[in-house]
Amino acid sequence: MATENTILNELPNKSQWTLIKTAAQAFTTSWVDVGSLFNAKGSRGIAIKFDYDVNNTVDAQLRVTSELTETGTEDVKNAIYSPEADKVKIKPCVIEIDSDADEKYVVEFPVSLALDWAQLQIYAAVPGASAGTIANVYYRLLG
Repeated sequence: MATENTILNELPNKSQWTLIKTAAQAFTTSWVDVGSLFNAKGSRGIAIKFDYDVNNTVDAQLRVTSELTETGTEDVKNAIYSPEADKVKIKPCVIEIDSDADEKYVVEFPVSLALDWAQLQIYAAVPGASAGTIANVYYRLLG
């Protein structure tokens, strides 16, 4: 298993959870990377498992961006498709935590098969005087 703060190059077994970051990471008003890039080659989705400590945070959000290269210099938003009567809209896939309680979560994100690298990011509209955190963050490739 890879250690924190290194690029996770190896493809994990899809039945296993792989560590992204153990230590608590605070939500801020800018999108912030959590842990390192990880290899998502051949995956249609990624599950993220984490502990959430709300503190004073409002509108905590998570997203997984795809990356063109393992240097992670260009975030590519993973989209969800929203069919309408005459068109299909694409929107960035962002998950907002709508809870004022500390919880453990598992959430799933779509990723592009065309891109091999992924990065978990977090953001909060209002981090608060005592910002919320996520910790014990793991990922698992889906399909």
